[in-house]
Amino acid sequence: MPAGVLKRNWELLLLLLVALLQYVSGHTFSATGHRNSNDLLIGQSVAVLIQFHQRVVPVLLPAVLVVLLYCLFNPSCSRSRRILIDAMAVAFMGKIVVIFFLLNLLILFPPSDRVMPITQLLLFLPCLLLMWGWIYWRMDISSTARNGKRIFLFKMSADESPGPYDYVLASFTSLISTTLGGFTGETRAARTLIFLHGLMMWDIMGLTLSRAISLAAF
Repeated sequence: MPAGVLKRNWELLLLLLVALLQYVSGHTFSATGHRNSNDLLIGQSVAVLIQFHQRVVPVLLPAVLVVLLYCLFNPSCSRSRRILIDAMAVAFMGKIVVIFFLLNLLILFPPSDRVMPITQLLLFLPCLLLMWGWIYWRMDISSTARNGKRIFLFKMSADESPGPYDYVLASFTSLISTTLGGFTGETRAARTLIFLHGLMMWDIMGLTLSRAISLAAF
């Protein structure tokens, strides 16, 4: 793929990857939902996700693909393209938040299927990191457009300008570093976003570790 095409459409590729991971996650819930847990809250929550995956996703998935194709062939400066990409990103992030809380419930009320939670965590983690990278980038370019300055800072030379890859890399750096490789916020809103990202990452890493220990002990 030519570098220019990739640079112009990187958001579409990111959202397509997140959509595929979330589809596999929903399929996994559907495949194991009948033996998830005897807990009523977990059972009802998973049942809702299964119904969403079986009834709504088959309708939404073609629509998402059509929107992605529309955005692919639309000018990058198009307002409608920007609105559609932002709307899809918000929808995917909303589902991520729902699954985040459900994964925490699965730890409090362990399902009978011991493999399902760790599978969901491994599918969830790249979605979370990709979307946080997008959020950082989107907030920064919005601030630059409005105020002429960035709200996030990178450790790089003054003549370098961060690109989308740098924001996604900063997000993935949270796997191995609490400082995000020198990535910092200049405003209260930026620092709050980094703090929320850190909380979610510590939570998911803790859940993954506890599930791995549980599987090893079993």
